[in-house]
Amino acid sequence: MGPKRSVAVLVQVNDVYSAEELSVDIYVDPWFLFDSNSVTLEENWLFRGTIHEAHPEPGKERLRAERLTVPWRMPIGAGPSRNNGMTLRGSGDQGEYSYATLSSGNTRLLYLLPGEKADQLQGVIVQAPHDGTETYSAVSYVWGTGQRTEQIMTPDGVVRITASLDSCLRHLRHKSEPALLWVDAICINQSDNEEKAQQVRMLATIFQRAVAVYGFVTYSKTSDAVVEMLMQVRAKAIHQEITMTPTTRLKGAKSQTSEPGSSTGEDKVTDDENRLNLDQWPKDLPRVPTSWSKRPIPLLTDAIWTAVGSFFADSWFLRAWIIQETVAAHKLRLVSGRWVVDWNDLNQAMEIVDREVLVSGLDLSKLRSTWEPFMCLAAQREWEERNSRWCLLVLLENYRHAQSTLARDRLFALLGLASDGNDPAFEPDYSSPLKVIILRFSRVFIRQGKGMQLLYRAGLTGNCFPSWIPDWTVKRPRSISDSSDGGMPFSASGSQHSKMTCTPDSDELIVEGYTVDMIERVSEASNLEKEWRDYFREIGEMVESLSLDPNSNLATGLKWKVPIAGAEHPKVAVPGDLDMEASYKALQEFLVNRQDRPSKNLTSSGKGYASDNVAVMQQADANRLREQSSIYIAALQDRVSGWRFIVTEKGYAGVAPPSVRKGDTVAIMRGGCVPFILQQSKDRQGAFRLVGECYIHGIMNGQGLLLNGVLETGFRIF
Repeated sequence: MGPKRSVAVLVQVNDVYSAEELSVDIYVDPWFLFDSNSVTLEENWLFRGTIHEAHPEPGKERLRAERLTVPWRMPIGAGPSRNNGMTLRGSGDQGEYSYATLSSGNTRLLYLLPGEKADQLQGVIVQAPHDGTETYSAVSYVWGTGQRTEQIMTPDGVVRITASLDSCLRHLRHKSEPALLWVDAICINQSDNEEKAQQVRMLATIFQRAVAVYGFVTYSKTSDAVVEMLMQVRAKAIHQEITMTPTTRLKGAKSQTSEPGSSTGEDKVTDDENRLNLDQWPKDLPRVPTSWSKRPIPLLTDAIWTAVGSFFADSWFLRAWIIQETVAAHKLRLVSGRWVVDWNDLNQAMEIVDREVLVSGLDLSKLRSTWEPFMCLAAQREWEERNSRWCLLVLLENYRHAQSTLARDRLFALLGLASDGNDPAFEPDYSSPLKVIILRFSRVFIRQGKGMQLLYRAGLTGNCFPSWIPDWTVKRPRSISDSSDGGMPFSASGSQHSKMTCTPDSDELIVEGYTVDMIERVSEASNLEKEWRDYFREIGEMVESLSLDPNSNLATGLKWKVPIAGAEHPKVAVPGDLDMEASYKALQEFLVNRQDRPSKNLTSSGKGYASDNVAVMQQADANRLREQSSIYIAALQDRVSGWRFIVTEKGYAGVAPPSVRKGDTVAIMRGGCVPFILQQSKDRQGAFRLVGECYIHGIMNGQGLLLNGVLETGFRIF
């Protein structure tokens, strides 16, 4: 046997984060360790093992390192060139990090190295099996402007990151231990569209497997006070229930912390292991102020509620990707300012708040709307825990408020939660034009038999997409097809089933239906509040022009029933005990009085106290009428907000979307519960644009198909 030309050496670095204790163990020809069962190699890791011996053995030498060979901690200098000359390799300038191709079934993780608050961020990016056993935390945050003004240094180069991510990582960085994290901007090669599409499919699982998910809500001057108040609401509720459920506890709210792990010794923590009792209160959570010590929540006139509205209006609660990250997470903690709170504690506090606001009898709909996205996420988490999922189309409708930089991400961000999200046609695609993707997804919905659900919420929007496809990037409009919400179920086509097909290699949809009527007259004013006076005046004139029996009350009924699409009550509960017709009359009286009453400053009338008293009484009367009309106003502003009053050639009255024009077609589609307005195309002969659904009084339950001159046809809609 000839001389050995090479030898295997195993190097073990000990206490790498300590300049005083750092040492290096060198094992020459380490095979004997494995052969003698002194080393164990872990499954799914190529280079991780455990050496069981406690002391040096023959064939091993211990070297004492005189200094740190890898400067893992470096102070930040001033100016944009602060990293010049810094390196994790010992010499030379570092270039940009270059992403290696991900191995099949792998994802990347970031080892965030420890450091002080002002130290340069440093870490190591590694690949790990997607179904591996690594324990990592995931970061959920808002990218912000997208400008990568900060950086994290790695042995393989510098990774540019946004200021918002820099703040998140500094919060999560431990002083003495590395943290294993998954961060989208670092762990996904954002320049590789193919990799992005592949990793998007894995996101739900990535967040499900994380031991914890940290959601970063933007800090503001009032956010600390908001979280503190909500934790007080939660703790107060626990105290009240403690005698019935002695094991109830506050899951955990931490202030002044930088999880995972902080060694400052200054953390303020409400211990999630200590059960609350009547004599115990979460550590460092201030007691409830005397102003609401005998109430479940602060007075609704308190200034804190303005801050609460601002807190929940934060972009984190509205971001499209947050939906999947929040719903998939098993353990979710929100970070805001000095607070780290458990999602469940925040949710239970908001359930109390929402209940108290609802039963207050006050019109606080604007305030409630600010936390609707949060409550929607909370409800979705509960459905996920029950293993119940909605189809993608329903999710798209429910999360129209979601925001994303790329419009296509509104679709892709929900795939991991959708019951039909694994459909091959829903494959994420960052290369094709947006219109191609929208059309492909919509064709799947047609194939699934959900075509009518598309038409109910579609119509002319001014974008470049076919009119039969809803615009999922705007706030969801309420549909009159949900007529049961208003107490009047509709069935315009009777018991027929829908029949529609997509035209191959075209953006047209062929829908089987009936031409019922034509639009003869459209009001100039709409039902927006600033146009109410003119709108109802036009309605009166248009109804009076119809050929109606003068001895009947039909005209009076049309004037108040048609503008609210026949609703018997609003979907959202409002104060007041009047019926809909009485509420309508109060609104008419309010509008007349507002028109007749001169606009004056009550304190400068110049006619003495008597005139001032009259003005005060007039204002009080106006307030009374406005309150009495609230039921009708709620119905008017619900599903038909912005619509116009219409009259058809056959003498029917109705309301339709604002884009309706004289000469448009009133159509009833097979399987449709409401009629639709179609506009003849000037560019494509025989084709139509969908204006939207409509309400035509008297033909909402099959009567329209019995009218003279009804024609069955296949409508080409694009």
